[in-house]
Amino acid sequence: MANRVSATADNDREESANGGKVYRPQLLWPRFSIAGDGFDENDAFAFFECKRTVQENRRCFSKILEKQGFFAGSNTFWECFRLSTNILFADKFFQEASYKRMRWELQEAFKARDKTRKHIRVYCSENFDKINRLHRKCEEENAEVFGLFAVEIKRLDRFNATHDRFAIMDQEIWHCGAAVGGMHGELSALSRGWKDEGNRLRNYFCGGNENDT
Repeated sequence: MANRVSATADNDREESANGGKVYRPQLLWPRFSIAGDGFDENDAFAFFECKRTVQENRRCFSKILEKQGFFAGSNTFWECFRLSTNILFADKFFQEASYKRMRWELQEAFKARDKTRKHIRVYCSENFDKINRLHRKCEEENAEVFGLFAVEIKRLDRFNATHDRFAIMDQEIWHCGAAVGGMHGELSALSRGWKDEGNRLRNYFCGGNENDT
């Protein structure tokens, strides 16, 4: 079980006087620790400034993968994921352990009786076949979960290839360093707080023409 300690939740669902979401750029440094049989995720806004902390982060990331079977990441990122309905990940090297973390989040939401429907698109390329096979298996084994939370695995190709990792959650752009969602054991950061005006970035990946939502 994850114990998430939020650096801040100010960005999540903060609204202006006219009812629109407020976008405030933030730089986040994911931190991990072991907590009994579970784990903690605690994002920081300032760099750790200590090699020992970076080394401990790496050790805990490996232990969490060993115990849980999925990657730890940014608690702020996953909090936003749980609140969002229209989600897109673009990560050339999206891995099976990354998918399993997303699946775990969806299963936890389902157990908590969160019936808010989600539409999730995952764009990847290097591990596309593995991820796609895993997803099909999970759909068969978790029909109720994936009936409520629709997930599509898409291939990044030369028409929408990207070097960086991105996520778009309800029009908020996240720019991720080593892996989408901060799911990486080495020193890495991610940022948030930009609006996808006119859904231009989403449409770059989707090849469609989605209106503002």
